[in-house]
Amino acid sequence: MNIQYCTKKCGVNLVLAGLFCLFITSISNAQDTPTADKNAISFYNDGLAALREKNYKSGFIKLDSAYMLATQENNAEVLGLAKKNVIFAAFNYGNELLKSKNAKDALGIYQRGLAIDESSSLMHQGIGKAKEDLGDADGAAKSYVTSLEAAKAEKDEKKITDAQTRVKNLLIKQLQAKAYSKVIKIGTDYLAIDNVSSIAYLVGKAYADKGDNTNGIKYLLQTVELSNTEGEKIEDKVYYGLGMAYDAIKDSKNAIKYLSMVTEPKYKPSATATIAKLKSSK
Repeated sequence: MNIQYCTKKCGVNLVLAGLFCLFITSISNAQDTPTADKNAISFYNDGLAALREKNYKSGFIKLDSAYMLATQENNAEVLGLAKKNVIFAAFNYGNELLKSKNAKDALGIYQRGLAIDESSSLMHQGIGKAKEDLGDADGAAKSYVTSLEAAKAEKDEKKITDAQTRVKNLLIKQLQAKAYSKVIKIGTDYLAIDNVSSIAYLVGKAYADKGDNTNGIKYLLQTVELSNTEGEKIEDKVYYGLGMAYDAIKDSKNAIKYLSMVTEPKYKPSATATIAKLKSSK
């Protein structure tokens, strides 16, 4: 991101709003609290100087000050620049807080950024990460989905992929925890707006692991269809999952069909043994 300085002179000095002072007190040390005798341009330039030093906390505080003072001063130039850069600062400062295991304060920073720009995919992504760290899987998933929708509106392929990956990783964690109903709820809600093969697979696996092999087969077949549409190689775990699910519902023909497609060493021994069992029982 290009950091742009504002050099226009401004003769109006305004006192910070009380709400802002309270917000800063809750998230920063006293030495970072802005004084009331500076205008939007001063805070903006100071904030960008902090960003150049990768001091995201100070940069966020100063740019947030610049944004609110520019609103009060009706300074459209500084307002537009501050809005863009305070989101950048908030995202990075929030990420630093997450790395230090301070998800609660990180959530507050991301939410402040979202109040400034409700359409920011980065802020929705950050909120999702903080909620996930706080154990709110449903809330995290909703934020990731909103992040995806915002990224699509921005036509940013990297952010779209990031959102998809975060939902997938969230579902993998829930699947490992055997929270099958949660995987199914989050996954099916996601598939309603974004058909992705990796998500369909996780929903299918959750159904199968839960013992609902009919629905498991439905979503695993959807995985095959989506993979073909997306031009992706179908992984052996999908064929293996289909074969075992068909075996569970006593459909030996389809069980053998899909298990015969398995070549990966991780699944091959079990697939081969199951095929042998099915053939010997005929």
